[in-house]
Amino acid sequence: MKERLIDIVQTIDACAEARKGRGIVVVARLHCLYDGVPNNIWLLPDNHNVAQHCLGDLTRFGRFVPRNSPRAIELQKKELGVPEEFDEKSTYKKKIKKRYHVIVENRSNFQDHTIAIAGDPLRYQYRNLKTFLSKLRKNREDIAETEGKIAELRQQIEELKAQDGTGHERGQITKSINELLKEYRILTAQQEDLKNITIYIRKQGEMRYSLIVDTVQTRVKTEHLFDGTTVIINGGPGTGKSTTMIHRLAYLRDTYAIQEDEEQEIFDYKLNREQRKQLLEAVKLHRDWMFFSPSKLLREYLAAAMTQEGLTNTSQKVWNWKDYCLRVMKDYYGLVGEDGSRTPFRVSKLQGTLFYQGYNIIGELTDFYLAELRAIKDKLPPLRTDGAAYKWTAIAKGIGQKLEGCENFSLAKFVAVFLSLEAVYGKDCKDLRSEKNGAIVAFAREICDLLKEQPEALAQIRDLMGLSAEWEETETDATVEDGEDEDGESGAEGESPQDEMLRKEMQAWAKAYCYCKANGQGRLNDIQLQESEILLPLLGERFGDMVQKIGDLMRFDLYGQYTRGVKAIVLNRLPALYKKFRKSLMRSKCDGCNRELLRALLQRKQERELHHQELALLLGFVNGIVKQIKAATLAPVKHPYVEAYEELSRPIIGIDEATDFSVCEIYAIQSLLTQEFSSLTLCGDIMQRLTSHGIKSWEELNGVVPNPLKENLKTSYRQSKKLLEVARQIYIDTLDEKPSYRAFMKSNKVPAPLVFINEQEHEKVRWIAQRIAEVYKAYGEQLPSIAIFVNDKGYIPHFMENLKGTEFFKKNHIEVLDGSQENPKRAVQHICVYPIDVVKGMEFDVVFFHNIDNSSADTEVLKRFIYVGVSRAAFFLGITLSEDIPEISKYFERNKDWFNI
Repeated sequence: MKERLIDIVQTIDACAEARKGRGIVVVARLHCLYDGVPNNIWLLPDNHNVAQHCLGDLTRFGRFVPRNSPRAIELQKKELGVPEEFDEKSTYKKKIKKRYHVIVENRSNFQDHTIAIAGDPLRYQYRNLKTFLSKLRKNREDIAETEGKIAELRQQIEELKAQDGTGHERGQITKSINELLKEYRILTAQQEDLKNITIYIRKQGEMRYSLIVDTVQTRVKTEHLFDGTTVIINGGPGTGKSTTMIHRLAYLRDTYAIQEDEEQEIFDYKLNREQRKQLLEAVKLHRDWMFFSPSKLLREYLAAAMTQEGLTNTSQKVWNWKDYCLRVMKDYYGLVGEDGSRTPFRVSKLQGTLFYQGYNIIGELTDFYLAELRAIKDKLPPLRTDGAAYKWTAIAKGIGQKLEGCENFSLAKFVAVFLSLEAVYGKDCKDLRSEKNGAIVAFAREICDLLKEQPEALAQIRDLMGLSAEWEETETDATVEDGEDEDGESGAEGESPQDEMLRKEMQAWAKAYCYCKANGQGRLNDIQLQESEILLPLLGERFGDMVQKIGDLMRFDLYGQYTRGVKAIVLNRLPALYKKFRKSLMRSKCDGCNRELLRALLQRKQERELHHQELALLLGFVNGIVKQIKAATLAPVKHPYVEAYEELSRPIIGIDEATDFSVCEIYAIQSLLTQEFSSLTLCGDIMQRLTSHGIKSWEELNGVVPNPLKENLKTSYRQSKKLLEVARQIYIDTLDEKPSYRAFMKSNKVPAPLVFINEQEHEKVRWIAQRIAEVYKAYGEQLPSIAIFVNDKGYIPHFMENLKGTEFFKKNHIEVLDGSQENPKRAVQHICVYPIDVVKGMEFDVVFFHNIDNSSADTEVLKRFIYVGVSRAAFFLGITLSEDIPEISKYFERNKDWFNI
């Protein structure tokens, strides 16, 4: 016999009584039919089976299983009343399977105090289980009689459907059913009044987090785990995006579920044995996951929910992205630093959007970098075919052959070729480079000795070098170009600074002159030409062989430089190449870049300032190259970029409010995924984008994140039906398409969103205070969570004083807090005032927008602000305007109260 509502509540109550004092907590109950046989499944909140001796006589109530066990997950995915086949192991760790025909008949969530029954459109809610049970028992006979009448009338409708011309009669019966349903709701304490709809009072900004999620959310939580798919959780206000994201992050690193997945041969995690071992080790070492948000406050509001889901150590794993990006680029990659440091870049304080939405800056940088590498073949000089064949001729030919066709190489191919060249020719080329450097130093010393014998010539050279008598007291700082070996030896013992400078100058001249002389190409600069006029008469023909040898070795080194390995050729050159890329971007006059801002950046600090979007772009690009190198070789590569990536990368990463991130930022975040296996999850709502650089559509991420898959959440659990309708209308008006979400709460007996228009500031503040007084009375002289959003953080103190000066606040001593503070107090009995740009992710029962028309934003952005405000509120929403803006006020009702009590 199908369980009735009273049967369900009695069973839940009896089990709760039996569990008292045993320390066994359950979060949900599922009543199922396995091949027609009733079975109760009680879900435990943690991920460890309860020992059988601890259960004792509790087994009479059914089976107690962890909510993330394979059986529990499969049952949580199933819709009520829908029959499905279900495979299950017969005993623990045995390979024998049984197939059941399963129907989930009802589901009870003890955290939300809700009961859902298959075939019953009413979702039952209760404040206190025993009070609810007492009410049901008191009305048992009346409930049964009403249920019988409703069932009888529904049967009549089904019979009439087969007959023509019965529409009117069926309509009358439907009206009778609706009247009986009203009576039934009263009998089961499900009245549609405010006190029953607003069952909970939410604390300031906290998430109404659920340990048990619905069927769609469970599927999103448990599918596409480590199969290379990026899951995008898309949904409107209150659809549980963040909750589902947190559930998914916890499930991805759930050691119990991971082990069960292997032992029961389910393999949903898509990991081989070695990867499983690596993941479990990462969990053990707290190197398993990271979570990024665009807001500092969001970290705090998500922390409590994450802790409930077993995601601990959040202070080290949950980050505001901009803070994190700057930190790692400074402390790990060494690419940015303070003024005076030797790092390649500084962080710019210039604001604004540098790379516009829809502009493929990642592709532009990749193409530029590849073009630089592909130009290598054009820079190789032809090999000499006349005269003596040197020992390095064959090596140069081999290098040239390896680089044949490089104009079509991919980045991965270049990395593989450079690694191969280093392995085959690296040692020989290093020896030849040392021979070349030694020859240059020897030649330079010969020149210096000759000059010392010719004081007049030496004085002329010093004049060209800009030397003076005072220079002897000056220290020198010789530098080496990125990726180059330092030519020459350390200074000879007793060598004066002046002699050292002369030697280095002669080494530079010798390199340039020998290459030009031996190869008939290249050129000397103006100073070197004048130096030649002084030196050549002194050298005569004595050094002809040395000049030829050095020139030939330098010619060969144009080939040999590509055997120095990926560290020198690829990684060390990245900062210089990025600087070159910025200049090319400026010259290209592209429409996708803010050229005025880029010009300003190039004119500051010797072109070393980076915009925050550039920080992310460069981080993502560096990590992408590091991954290519790691994929191409098993040998360890010691380099700061490689070591930074290995220290920071994680197998599991989540991004909340992803639409506020630019493509560059998401590109950088995904680059922090481990290479062997990984899982990336994003969540957001395109309409809730508040940044000018955030993504406009999920399609912008194609090619940026691996295999993006959008999963839509369609049920809004937070908002009342009237508030969600405002969100729907704004969505339609802004994006010209209908959203897919719908309200879970069906009642229309909820307060309507209100607007108050008045030029006088004190009148608007008084109106807000009056609405708060209404809510205060409706909630039994206590406050639910209330937020007031203003445009400017600097206006908050003034507004707070005005609000506290109203009659209601003075009489009831209600506290008002500045929500823009980094760590505001958390309590029920107060009101917080926030700047609109920091409230993403927070939830309130009551939300006000004050003076939204005073914002400098255009109407579309104002609509987005209101949409975000709607998404923060559960039941009450009010806005104040100084003058009417029909495009805004049309969503609200005027000159009304929320209710009369």
